[in-house]
Amino acid sequence: MQAIENPHAPVEIDLLMEGPSLSEGIPLPVMVRALGDIQNIADKAYLVLSNRGRIAANDRKIFYLESRGIQHGSLSTTLGIVVAGVQPMLPIISDLGPTGIWERTKEAFNLLKLVFSSKKAGMDVKISEVSGGMVNINTGTQNITFSGPVLQIAKNALPHYEDLARLLEPQNINTIRLGREGRADIELKENDRLLFDLPHEVQEDVRTLECEIYEFDK
Repeated sequence: MQAIENPHAPVEIDLLMEGPSLSEGIPLPVMVRALGDIQNIADKAYLVLSNRGRIAANDRKIFYLESRGIQHGSLSTTLGIVVAGVQPMLPIISDLGPTGIWERTKEAFNLLKLVFSSKKAGMDVKISEVSGGMVNINTGTQNITFSGPVLQIAKNALPHYEDLARLLEPQNINTIRLGREGRADIELKENDRLLFDLPHEVQEDVRTLECEIYEFDK
């Protein structure tokens, strides 16, 4: 994990969603759901970096994503991260700017993808705190260190990545991509639809308990 050189610099993110259902037009339920999940994912980074628990009305006035045009044939738009008036209010939070929020959002996605893909491959993933407020992810084959806030951002954003991934279907959407300068910084494809779903194992373990039952209504 590298320090962000200028977290308050403006940032523009390219969003691309492609699939058969977008060839003739963009279904509003799909667009609203996808853009809502993306806003919620960015919100989690904002909340962790600003040490807040939820988005209040005043937060929404100063932090939001904005679309700068949508192209026909796919859901393709440029998103800007707007953080208005935060730096003077919270000078101690160095990463709370457009670039800072985007970089930590990317790292949180990379952390989630590393953990879930490793678990699906049967690897034993170990997460441990290290010095300097950092978090270490060890999969047995990879050993990567993230900043402490990134782990919390990842945990909070997980439900929205799950929902976003479920839009991926062969006859509906086959690609969801966010990135800058032609890069696919956050990308989900059809085979990632169940990436964030881990199988539940039910273990049958019969135990005998000896206890006394008291009735308090007599």
